[in-house]
Amino acid sequence: MFADLLYAIIIYPLEIFIETVFSVSMNMIGNAGYAIIFVSIAVQLLALPMYKRADEIQEQDRLKQKELSRWIGHIKKTFKGDEQLMVLSEYYRQNDYQPWYSLRGMLPLLLQIPFFIAAYHFLSNCETLNGASFYFLRDMGTPDALLNAGGISVNVLPVLMTVINLVSGIIYTKGLPLKDKLQLFITAGVFLILLYNSPSGLVFYWTLNNVFSLMKNVFMKVVKHPRGILCVISILFVSAVCGKCFMNGAWQKENGILVMVIVFALGCIPAAELILDRFRSRRGRDKTPKTCISAAAKTIFRISSVSIAVLLGVMIPAATIDSSPTEFIIRGHYVSPLVQLIYTSCVAAGLFVLWGNLVFFFASEKSKKILFFLMVSGTVCALADFVFFKQHLNNMSMHMQYYDTFFYSVREILINSGILLFICILLFLLVRFNEKLLQALNYIILVSVTAMSVYLAADIQRVINNTSHIKDDSYYTESDVHFDLDKKGKNVVIFMLDRAFGQYVPYIINEKPGIAETFSGFTYYPNTISFGTNTAEGAPPIFGGYEYSTYNISKRSSEKVSDIQNESLKVLPRIFSENGYKCTVLDPPYYIDLTRKTLEEYYHDIDPDINARYADGVVMTAGEAERDFKYFTHAARINYIRHSIFIASPLLARSLLYDDGSYLMQERIDDRITYSGHKQELEKLWDMTNITESADNTFTVIENDLTHSINIDLQLPDYTQTDDVDNSEFMEEWTWHLSDTDKNIGRDINMYTANQIQTYQVNMSAFLSIGKWIDQLKQNGLYDNTRIILVADHGYWLRAFDDMLYDKDGIVMDLDMFTPLLMVKDFGDGDFETSNEFMTNADVPSLAMKDLIKDPVNPYTGKSINSDQKKDRLQFVYGIDHWYGIHDDIYDMKNWDMVDDEVQSK
Repeated sequence: MFADLLYAIIIYPLEIFIETVFSVSMNMIGNAGYAIIFVSIAVQLLALPMYKRADEIQEQDRLKQKELSRWIGHIKKTFKGDEQLMVLSEYYRQNDYQPWYSLRGMLPLLLQIPFFIAAYHFLSNCETLNGASFYFLRDMGTPDALLNAGGISVNVLPVLMTVINLVSGIIYTKGLPLKDKLQLFITAGVFLILLYNSPSGLVFYWTLNNVFSLMKNVFMKVVKHPRGILCVISILFVSAVCGKCFMNGAWQKENGILVMVIVFALGCIPAAELILDRFRSRRGRDKTPKTCISAAAKTIFRISSVSIAVLLGVMIPAATIDSSPTEFIIRGHYVSPLVQLIYTSCVAAGLFVLWGNLVFFFASEKSKKILFFLMVSGTVCALADFVFFKQHLNNMSMHMQYYDTFFYSVREILINSGILLFICILLFLLVRFNEKLLQALNYIILVSVTAMSVYLAADIQRVINNTSHIKDDSYYTESDVHFDLDKKGKNVVIFMLDRAFGQYVPYIINEKPGIAETFSGFTYYPNTISFGTNTAEGAPPIFGGYEYSTYNISKRSSEKVSDIQNESLKVLPRIFSENGYKCTVLDPPYYIDLTRKTLEEYYHDIDPDINARYADGVVMTAGEAERDFKYFTHAARINYIRHSIFIASPLLARSLLYDDGSYLMQERIDDRITYSGHKQELEKLWDMTNITESADNTFTVIENDLTHSINIDLQLPDYTQTDDVDNSEFMEEWTWHLSDTDKNIGRDINMYTANQIQTYQVNMSAFLSIGKWIDQLKQNGLYDNTRIILVADHGYWLRAFDDMLYDKDGIVMDLDMFTPLLMVKDFGDGDFETSNEFMTNADVPSLAMKDLIKDPVNPYTGKSINSDQKKDRLQFVYGIDHWYGIHDDIYDMKNWDMVDDEVQSK
């Protein structure tokens, strides 16, 4: 544990930096070799001020030792024993020198070690390098083996690396004592032995470092006026990089132009600084700083570094967890989610407090002023972004990947950029004219973020303590989870498949025609809408009907929205229970309030006989729970700090940093944990089915998130979950088959992005699992007397169908966000059918109670439950800050309209 935390503080921040540069380079150019070159340059630029200052300290120590050496030799000859020690100590004191100062000569080597470990760990485990070639390197994931003689392979790159290192060392140690030369030569030998059998990508990186070190030594030791040459080289290099990115089509990629502009601007900084210095010189102004940075500024820098570390390492992840603490716990292996914050806070402390202050300490006085302003303004802007600009960020997985697509309009980006610019100008004025006020402001920020972090942590633990069963591992790993189906009674089963994509059903059936036979008797309703684009908006109508549409909930302004949503979850269980049905509720949607009672207690308020349990992620063994916990812990360590940086960044940079949920990582954390739990529940449906013959009527509602787990690839052709998915031999035939289906369906389907492919795969997986359960119902005589409804709460922004893109006044909406799955099988059997009747997911209560409950009434509002509100009316649906009206046919764009003004007027 201690070693992990030490690694998090010292090494992992550097690894984040290295991986970010590598990932951005890969996104822009798509070649691992070039990405390694950029990583090497970025690391050298980051470490250069520290190396330069360390070299200066080392040189000062050499000169001091040389100055003192004559008298030290005389003292050692003249005095012996304790007397010698006393005289030497006094001599050192008089000359302001300590013997341990000689160890400072090892600073350059000590600084290289963390960078080397970070690069070694990342590049040695980077799967992107496996099989990647770069000119003469055939596979950067293995040793180069460039020479082969008599069946013996010789790795050339490590030898080349060592030669370059020795040449650089010879230049660097010219005129220095033998011990300094030996130190560098021994180090070169150690690296040769250490890296000889390492992946060639890693050796290539370290070879580049040695090349840049050689160039640095040549410029420092040989060239008299290197700044001008370096400026030209810098501009030529970034121009070549941007040109390469442009030729690779990076300008067409999201954020591609932004990255190229940033790279070019960074490359022009040395030239701009040189021009500015010469301008000052011509104006008769000294180009060197007249005064050192003040003591107050140094204090403010340290305060800001701690503040932003607390903000990103504790406060933001704690606020995210606090939104729903129980969702961040692996059921069956309880560990408080607060434990994850220990590691995150260490990473943030290492990133900003340790390395931030190290860079600041080694920087020149001019650079310190720049770093000081960047740290102060960065802290305040990060806090502002987190507090005021969290819009469009909705539901996420426990490893910080958002389920819904987010984007920002030009107007939102401009407002955000304008506010941040105003903050920077205000802080600049405070820096220039009132450092005391600035220091007080930073103390206030530090106290505020610390206090809020403590409050959030306490609230998280309070919620967990109030939901005490979450800590009982046996409650999940040893539970008897079941629901009743009676052979002689009437059974009603509702499956709410979160974000199941209704538009994929024809393609699923065309790919596997046997599914239509399995789902015989079902009617598929493609012309169906939801009332929102997330679960909190789309699920309440499923359980309570039209009264719980987003628009109707908004009219109940005197009540809390959460109370109305929770109320909806009790409507159907209460009605069926009061009509003598044996009721089961498994896994109601996440927004149910269980902070002070268990799920059973929540529904036992209606009827003590209601069977309310968790099944999703519960039907597992203790070993499986521990496996999931280890994977989640790994995911949390990787993603928490990156998510904090993302959410505290300007809107302009968020999509770049989010990178479709990978957070610019090469190791993409997928939904293996959540997928396996959801899949396991559906696979064990028959095991959970308790067959009775007592002529009892039953009602069961099951919510499952399998179709929400899109960040995972499944192995074709059977859509199975494996650790190493390789669909290369199936993809061409698979995508051709899907595209060929439009001849039968009449619509072209887009199937080329990861989201489109993964969404289709998990939808197919859900159909295959539920199909197994349906086959069991048929074999055991339960199918004809069971009414089954498959429904989703909402669709998803996929751009799967071009004919569902709505564009008005520059606002683009993928209307498939409002197209949930709806399939209904009534009592009896028959053929699989498709109906184009206009439906909504608020029709589910009426469909469930049809001919079973006469004139049903909502027991909480006293209003009738029916589908009358759908007839001859415009349906108001809400998505991404806008209201839309739809009627009759969702495929006719004339039937859609943006109705913000109409809704607000009502």
